[in-house]
Amino acid sequence: MSERRHFEAIDACRPNSDDLRQPEMADLAEALQVDPRLGSNYQRSQEFDAIVVRMMPDLPVPDGLEERLLLALTTSQDADRESREAGEWFDDNCRTKGQAVQPRAAREHVPATARDGVGRRPRGRRWAWTLAAASLVAAGAVAAVLVLAPSFTAIEPRADEQLPREILAWVDAVVREGWNTDFEAERVRRRPLDLAVRATPRRWCSIRTRYDPQTAVYDVSSRDADFALAFCMDAPVRTSLLPEIPPWNPQPATGGLTVGVWRRGNLVYVLACRGGTRRYRELIEGTSLIG
Repeated sequence: MSERRHFEAIDACRPNSDDLRQPEMADLAEALQVDPRLGSNYQRSQEFDAIVVRMMPDLPVPDGLEERLLLALTTSQDADRESREAGEWFDDNCRTKGQAVQPRAAREHVPATARDGVGRRPRGRRWAWTLAAASLVAAGAVAAVLVLAPSFTAIEPRADEQLPREILAWVDAVVREGWNTDFEAERVRRRPLDLAVRATPRRWCSIRTRYDPQTAVYDVSSRDADFALAFCMDAPVRTSLLPEIPPWNPQPATGGLTVGVWRRGNLVYVLACRGGTRRYRELIEGTSLIG
């Protein structure tokens, strides 16, 4: 089973269920035993689905729902009554014009409850219940999206040909915003530098990116002539393709940059430096003196 099929199977698994025991999920269950990253994605997907399930019973009823349902019920009953009146008018006109109609004697054999509509399920009520169910489902879906969308974004940075251009744009944003040396700030605590980056940050900055409007940027260079920046962004997704540790083999990028991307829970880190693979590995394993 391909990686894409694995992720599709993960999305199909219901929270707190025995879906992995189903024959169709045998390949996924086996892969989860040997692939820690796939297991992390499975766990994240299960947590997301569990949150949705827990929230649905507590969703508030939309304002004005009762009035709209009563109005729909009244409208449906009026339409039902008009339909019956139209049928009676047609019956009377047919009798007046001598056209064939159901004999009165035959109609008298029909129980009065059936003729009066008593004992059958009113169409207005059936439509009201349908409308009520549809309204509640729609309200639940909207509320779930509004509440969960900020916490589960649809995108994350990838180590591809677009990322170096984005990094250059982020560097321009840093120049505009300016550096900060107050490491006790709330934004620093919410988006801390990953411990896998061995260098001590000299300064930091907060910029806006398409992944996180409060992306934290850390200057982890050893001197002014050096270039090494670590970006930290809060970008949770349901399933991620990023590794959970800094990649040993970084991505060579344009402009002389070397880039590595990884994820720690909801936080995504992008390490960009000049100096090639050797310099990049020094930053994540601390084999040289930095200071």
